[in-house]
Amino acid sequence: MKKILRIFFILLMIGAAAFGTYFMYIFAPQVKAVKSIEQVAPNVYTMTYEGDYGFADFLASGGATTDSAMAVYIGQFLTHGIIPTAPAEAPEQEPFGCSSLVQRTESGICMGRNFDYEHHGQTMITRTYPKEGYVSIATNSILFLGYGDTWQPADNIVMRMPAIAAIYVPLDGMNECGLCVADLIEIDGEAAHQNTGKTPITTVAAIRLMLDYAANVDEAIALLQQYDMHSSMNVAHHFALCDTTGKYAVVEYVDNQLVVTESIACTNHRLTCNAHPTDTTLQPAISNSHQRLEQLLATPNSKSLLNSIQNVAFDGWTRWSVIFNPNQKQATYYFNADFSTPYTIEL
Repeated sequence: MKKILRIFFILLMIGAAAFGTYFMYIFAPQVKAVKSIEQVAPNVYTMTYEGDYGFADFLASGGATTDSAMAVYIGQFLTHGIIPTAPAEAPEQEPFGCSSLVQRTESGICMGRNFDYEHHGQTMITRTYPKEGYVSIATNSILFLGYGDTWQPADNIVMRMPAIAAIYVPLDGMNECGLCVADLIEIDGEAAHQNTGKTPITTVAAIRLMLDYAANVDEAIALLQQYDMHSSMNVAHHFALCDTTGKYAVVEYVDNQLVVTESIACTNHRLTCNAHPTDTTLQPAISNSHQRLEQLLATPNSKSLLNSIQNVAFDGWTRWSVIFNPNQKQATYYFNADFSTPYTIEL
């Protein structure tokens, strides 16, 4: 009996060690990613992910028409199906007020962008080195993961795992080829819900798509045309794009049709056929959007890009401002409208 028990416990220990080794093997990229999480400013974190994060499989499996449905796939991929995953709660549709501007600087074409949101929350800056696709930097709001505004990275690795989902909800970013992308709410537009039989994606999935697989503006637009767009949060969005060749564009969805407008600046109203309205009865939010756009378009080339986006920032609303410099392969951030304290991250 003693021999049998000894053999049993030896086999049990071998089995436990083997399971632990297998566990660490299949979760190696995720464990390495969550260990890389660092706080760089109040409520601002960075994370680096190297390896496959499942985005290609997400597209191949049929995509998703809602962010909640995409969240289920993310959870299943991150946990390898071990833990059942329920849809996340969508963020509240509170007012937005973002701005973007493309400008030629001494180091080449750059994009400046303010992300303005009334609700406070945590910001996650991710660097991704995918198994297939381009290396990129992206900015994400933890609020959009449905974790609320009190999320903090726990010491426990398992509790940190949900932060990896930030990879799937980028709100702006730049890849190694020099493509820059920013998402802005379109106050006076209608949510896009295309149903042409193509693979469905949401707004945030579209940004990840472009950062991973598009080298320039033309390729980004061509990629978007291959998918059916479904607006995140069920509100209208438009994308501001630029690349190192000097090309820039704003992509909008009008009557569920993709429309491209050449504009160096973008705020929160539709640009298609409506760049300079004269109606004085506009809603205050839309009126403010037009004022910011006119201010950005009137910016002289000699004025710095930083000053331009600073002038249209909102005190108490601007969660982050960023200047993407694709030629220098770096992004410089300013948090909560504090333009005296830059944080630069290298691609």
